Order: sequence, then C-alpha cells, then structure tokens
Amino acid sequence: MNRQLLILFAVLFCGPIGRLANAQNREPTTPSSIRWNEIPTVPTDQPTLHRGIVIGPDGSPMEGARIFAASTIEFAKQRQTDASNDLGKVRAVTDSFGRFEFHAPDLTWQPTPETRKRWETLLVATKEGLAPGWITTWGQDRGLRSHHHPTRTKKVAIRLSRPTSVRGRLIDADANPVQDAQVQITAVHVPGKRDLDTHVARLRGLTLFSSVPSYESTFSRPAQLPGIQIEERTDANGEFVLKGVPADNVVTIKVTHPEFQTTDLTVAARRMDDIYIAPNQFDDQRRLVLLGSGFTHTLAPGVTVRGVIRYDIGLGVGSPVAGATVAVANHNAADGMSGRHYSTDADGRFEITGLGPDYHEPGYVIAVAGSYQTPIESRRFTVHPNRENRIEVRAAVPYRLRLTDQDGQPARRDVYSIVVQQNPDEIRRGVTDVFDRPKMVAPGIYEGILPIGPGAVIVQRGDQRDRPIAVDPKSFFEPGRTDWTAAESVFSYGDQWQITQPGVITTEKLAPYRNRPHRQLDMAAVVFRDAESTSPPLELSARIIQDMPPEVHLVDDRGESVAGARMTRQSPQNSKKDLPSRFPLPGLHPERAEFIEFQHEDRGLIGFIRATQSTGPFEVVMKPAATITGSFVTSKGQPTSEFGAMLSGAVPPDSHLGNFIRDTPLSPKGRFARRVAPGETYSGQLVRRRNRQWYPRPTIGPAFEPVTPKPGEIVDLGSITVPD
Repeated sequence: MNRQLLILFAVLFCGPIGRLANAQNREPTTPSSIRWNEIPTVPTDQPTLHRGIVIGPDGSPMEGARIFAASTIEFAKQRQTDASNDLGKVRAVTDSFGRFEFHAPDLTWQPTPETRKRWETLLVATKEGLAPGWITTWGQDRGLRSHHHPTRTKKVAIRLSRPTSVRGRLIDADANPVQDAQVQITAVHVPGKRDLDTHVARLRGLTLFSSVPSYESTFSRPAQLPGIQIEERTDANGEFVLKGVPADNVVTIKVTHPEFQTTDLTVAARRMDDIYIAPNQFDDQRRLVLLGSGFTHTLAPGVTVRGVIRYDIGLGVGSPVAGATVAVANHNAADGMSGRHYSTDADGRFEITGLGPDYHEPGYVIAVAGSYQTPIESRRFTVHPNRENRIEVRAAVPYRLRLTDQDGQPARRDVYSIVVQQNPDEIRRGVTDVFDRPKMVAPGIYEGILPIGPGAVIVQRGDQRDRPIAVDPKSFFEPGRTDWTAAESVFSYGDQWQITQPGVITTEKLAPYRNRPHRQLDMAAVVFRDAESTSPPLELSARIIQDMPPEVHLVDDRGESVAGARMTRQSPQNSKKDLPSRFPLPGLHPERAEFIEFQHEDRGLIGFIRATQSTGPFEVVMKPAATITGSFVTSKGQPTSEFGAMLSGAVPPDSHLGNFIRDTPLSPKGRFARRVAPGETYSGQLVRRRNRQWYPRPTIGPAFEPVTPKPGEIVDLGSITVPD
C-alpha cells in the first residue's frame, strides 16, 4: 500500500494509522487481483464495477468484511411494500488492505445494445463483532428517474463502528414504570463528518430560530442492517436495551403502548445529558431535541378511539367488514396513513390507541383502506373518543393481474388503479391520490382492487426501453359516441395522450387536483374495466413490450454536430438537458407520433421532430430560432392574463400563448414571447382561461393571422385586443 493511501486515510478519517503502517509490510492473507492503492471513486467508465475500502473503528483497513449491494430505487420500493429484509448475496469480502472489488451487471441497465449504465447503489459492509456501515454511490439516470446525489467524486470508503447499546426507561406521569411498551428503531443517523461531539455542541446552542444540524447520512430501514437489534419491549421496571447500535451515531426510536401516546424519540448512541430548547415567547414549554443513552422519559397518556365498519348497502344495515386496515390519516404518507396500522376483527370492530391531543379538533381523522382480501373503497372518516363510531364503506372489486414481458416472463413495475372520470370536474374523497396500489404476491402477480364503475389498472414504465401505450379510453367506456363538448373531449375518460381521474380530496387543508391526467407516455400497459358490484374477482393480464431506441443526431445548418442542447418532450420527466450530439431516444410508440423539441440556448438554435419508433434514426437540423412576441390587451389597452391563444404549428399539442405575469429573459411582464422553429407556419385562436387552465376551453376566434418566421426573425404581433 503506497504513501498516498496512507495520507488519504489520515485526512479523511483522522484515525490511528499504525495498523496501516504494519499492513504495508505484509502480504494479503487471501489472494487478490486488486491492484489499485488509493481510496477509489466510482469508476464511471466501467458501469458494472464496484470497488471501495472498508475502515474499522480505529481508522485502519478492515480485512474480511462482507459487502452487500442493492439498487437504491428497489431498496426504497421494498421499504414501501414491506418486502423481505434480506440484502441478498455477499458480493465481495475485503482483502487484508480492506479493499473490495466486484462486478454487478444486475445493478446496471442498457438503453441500447451497445450502452450500459450504472444504477445509484447502496453498499453495506458487515463484520462479526462490529456494527455495520453503509454508503450510497453515484449512478446515472435510469428508467424515468434521475439521481442528483451523491456525486461522481465521492470517495467509496465505508466506516464500521464499534457496537454499543442504547438504553432507556419509560415512566408515566406519576413516575411509575411503563411495562410492555414496544420500542423500535426506525432510523439510524450518522452525524455530520462522523463527529457526534460537534453535532451535540451545535444542538446545545440551538435557539428558536436556528436550524438543526444535518446528518451525513440516514439509514431509514435499519432492519436490513445485520447485527442491530431494532426492537424490544420494556420490562417490569420500564427499562429496555437495544444492542448492536453503531456507537456515536443517533437513532430515532418509536414507542408504542395502548395506554400512552405513540412517541418518536431521538437518542444518541452514547451516554450524555439530554438536550432541550429553552422556553421562549412562542412556547412556554421546553422542547426535547436529543436524549442520551440511559435516559428516562415520561410518556403522556394516550387516547383510544373505537368503532365498527360495515358495508354501505343503501337501506338497512350491511354486514361487518373484516380485515380492513385502519390508521390515523396522513395525506403526506405514501399510503395515506401514519403510525401503527390496525385491522378490523370478524365483527368489523377496530381500536386505535396511543393518540395524542393534537389530532382532536373536531375529531380524529382516520383512514380505512381495502385490499384484495377485503375489497372496499379506501376513505377518510372523522371519529371521536368515548363513543362507538359507526362507519359505512362501499364495496370494491378485487383483481389479480399477471404482468409479463414480451417473452412471457414475469415482470415487475409500479402498478396502481384509478377511478376513470366520466364527467369533467368530478371530485371524490380518498386516502391517497390514486384508488389503490396492489401488492406483488409472486413474481409478476399483483393483487389489488378496482372501483365499481369505470376504472383502470395502470402499469408505469420502469425502463427506458418500455414502449408507451396508445389507447382511446372513450372508445372503451362509451364506444360510438361523438357529441363531446370541448371539456369532455379531454376530461371525460381522457384522450389519446392521457387517462383522466377525478380530483381526490385527501385532506381538507388542500384543494383537490381537478381533472388529474395520467400520461399515456408514462405507461407501459393499462387494463380498463367497467366493473359491477356483483363482479367476481377479476383475472387480468398485461404485457410489457420493449423497443431498442433509435438514435438522434443533432446538427446545425452546416451539418456539424451540436452538443449541449436541451430536449423538451411531451412527458416532462423524459425531457433532458446537456445532450451529446448523438443519443438514443427511448419511449416512442410505433404509430402515435410525439412532438419533440430541441433548443441550444447559448447558440440560439432550435429544431424539432414528430417521432415514432418506426421512423428512426433521426437527424435533426437545428436552425437559428425565430421568436413570436406580442401582448394581449383589453379594449382599454391594458395587458390581461385572462385571455391567451391556443397555438398551432410546429409546437406540442395544446400549446398556448399568454402574457407573462413577471419579467422573463424573453420578454417583460405583460407580454408574451415564444421561440419557435423557423420556416413553419403558426396561427392562434383566442381562448379564455378558467381555473388557471387554457385548455380545453372553447376558442372564440382567431388571435392573429398565420405567420411563417424566418431563421432568427422576431415576429412582433403587437397588441392583440381581446373581447370585453
């Protein structure tokens, strides 16, 4: 091991280096083909290669540490779906210099047959007798997601810690011990620069207006960290011990007990005095910030609500609903619920314990959720303590979806179901913004529920190669109908670009998103159903088709390659910037053409294509952009933002012009300006805005005569007077 490695260890970890010096004079105890001697960064030119160093608690290399690896995206999905805690196979074992190196093709993806890219990856290191460590490494865009952290230059060095125990005692308001409380670690935090002393000092200096110091990293699924005891119950003295916690880290623990408020506590894995923010003019109570191991904490009494859930059958009393999930509603949570989840018994009864007074105005808002086994509509209800709350829910229809790829093999994607909107501006109440998210019960097998009436099971594109769907929802739900109004043409069921669902009220604090579109460009498959209340469990199937993306070559009008352009697509998450001159263009349909625009801001160039999968490869000639500008004014000459124009020409569908409400680089406030491709003809139809939307309002006449701008030309349409 060379001197450069020694210096890097000393600078980065400030730990003893005596063992490193000794290691320099000995051969590895196991054969190794590793030849590098520096703390590595991600090898960006070798997407399957992962390499790094594991450091022990004293700063020296750690031999014999086991390395696990997982995609951070799949890891997050598993956390949301309560999947197995297994980290998978051991990828490598460190040599006597603490180094590891392995190839993982399964942690990459291929946008083209010739190209392979790496995923953002979680690396976990474990060693018998020590607490585990982890690091997240850089990855490229994958599927329809992007990664902005960590950086390419991040050093891949995983630090193991000595294990310690987090201890505590829980008591009630009369100082009596609380026995049989469940204590669970829900997150492990590494202080900034791995320096708990500095972290604690900053916390002690907190005031009402100062910010809490951030962590270097957080592991939010500690059950996957081997060797850490994440759960315990208090004994007769109210005490608990959680073993194997990384020393000098911070943990978040959740305390639950039927008689006390569910409580989250932040605890240092070290004995120390507890830290509070002192009372102030806004809060006459001191606020707990951090507890030290060995703490004693007083739990506040909890509130219990009870009720019974039955099916809504209109007249009369429906049968009880067994197996429904009940919890406190939380519109910010992925499943619309927070805290412990409860299930109704055979008589439809439930009991939620551990509630605090902060929910109780005018009552506690709970969420009731259905499933394949208990097919009911998920809804929110307000309940009250000290009474039996009677809740009625409507039935839903269970389905089992078999999802395969084009070779008939089981496929895994994000799947959800929605209510398909029949009429514009419909509103419904729900627990989340979609009807249901099914569970994957076996490879390619999903079990969930659909609404009674128009509904859809949607399969999201999860790979760049997934072909988007192109369907007409109207022809399924109302075949043959043609007398659609302007609003109905888009918002009733949807159109060729989207499937529309009603606005969903998930909290009274926020207005619902009316006429919410689900873009077909983002879907790999969809199954429509107009289910009846008497429908038996539905057996559905869907197939994902993949295409190799055609290549795009951007050139200027002299035929020279253009790099650094920005691409705008009809689905915003597919748009890109800083493009190379040649690149693959995934996500096209073989028949429905997508309008795609390219601009190079620094050179003032613009180009476009209307592309299908079957028409590539593409050479896009970018020319000096033209600009259409002007202003919409009232009969008194005042700029107005109430009117605009639907623009036709070489622009995406449903493009509009409208006065800017603030200054922009293109035009000042009160005017509009839009860069367009030269040599194309553009026209506009006046439209009046409603509910912040231009489309699909009926047009009310031409806004301006057709124009065909030349390269670099600025076409000023002047003041366009709108109707009174």
